[in-house]
Amino acid sequence: MFTLVLLSLLGTGLAYNVPPSAKYATNIPDEAYVLPGTSYPTFYDVRLFLDPGNHDFFTGDVTIRLFPTVNTSTIVLHAMAMNITKIGLYDALDENVDILESSNIATDDTHFLTVRSKVELNIMRPYHLKIEYIGSYATNMFGIYVSTYERPNIGTV
Repeated sequence: MFTLVLLSLLGTGLAYNVPPSAKYATNIPDEAYVLPGTSYPTFYDVRLFLDPGNHDFFTGDVTIRLFPTVNTSTIVLHAMAMNITKIGLYDALDENVDILESSNIATDDTHFLTVRSKVELNIMRPYHLKIEYIGSYATNMFGIYVSTYERPNIGTV
């Protein structure tokens, strides 16, 4: 059973191809896709809100606990195929003050989300990055997708 789960996870991670786009058809070096390594996540609390009547999109939120590996005011992570509606950055030891200065998502194929804080983030101190988003359903069977089937004498279910 464990092997089946492991193979499923590997298949999901390896099978998704980002379609090339003429808009971004530039030669981006491989190292440009690697995160800078100035922080690392230790916990993700992900919630998805799926509406069975809505086949166009879903909503969700995530809280990521992370630790900077160097003193920095910038966090970079991957954020593909989502529309971020709200974002906040908090010191995990004092969640009363949002220390987010700004954020932006790269418009090239790297899909980097860059988050800048108002203050320097201290090495090995825990921080919480809270993101609310709208996501699109996958058009294939990888990720979150909508599936229907035909039942005789009933129709599409």
